[in-house]
Amino acid sequence: RKRAIAVEKSTWTLDELARRLEGRLFGPGDFLVTGVAPLEAPEEGKICVLWDRNLLASLPPSVPLVAPRDCLEGERFGVEVDDPRSLFPEVLALFRPFRRHEPGVDRTAVVAPGAFIAPSAHVGPLCVIRTGAVIGEEAVLEALVYVGEGVTVGCRTRIEPQVSLYDGTSVGDDVLSHGGTVIGSDGFGF
Repeated sequence: RKRAIAVEKSTWTLDELARRLEGRLFGPGDFLVTGVAPLEAPEEGKICVLWDRNLLASLPPSVPLVAPRDCLEGERFGVEVDDPRSLFPEVLALFRPFRRHEPGVDRTAVVAPGAFIAPSAHVGPLCVIRTGAVIGEEAVLEALVYVGEGVTVGCRTRIEPQVSLYDGTSVGDDVLSHGGTVIGSDGFGF
């Protein structure tokens, strides 16, 4: 299933989390979750992601959980899912602070003639965009991103600092490429 990474929300109700994680809600759906806490330091109002049932007894019942199926009962509340470990990155991403970037091209960026940048896209400092590249609507290229000839970057995609997109590669919509990634180098079919 396709998951969007960037969200403009920093708090979620348990009901919203259950729907987002395609899990089963246990407890008050309107309970407001304000972040993620580690299992070693649970906090009321912040959700913990539990995949080892043996740790359940060490957690206070007042802390919401993302837990394996058939794990929540009694006073426990949260969201039950098939594989909490695989959903852990998504849970973290949901509470990651959203950084808004103004549309436009930084004055230090180098954009070749024949490149297209959507008006709602953001191109950060010292980016290089070569001929024939296409940067989609609401895409964000942070600092020092290299975009080769004929590269396509999809809508709402976020490219973090120092990413290289080699000639002819295509990155779809709603993608997050972490800093330092190289896409299109040896190992990608060459």
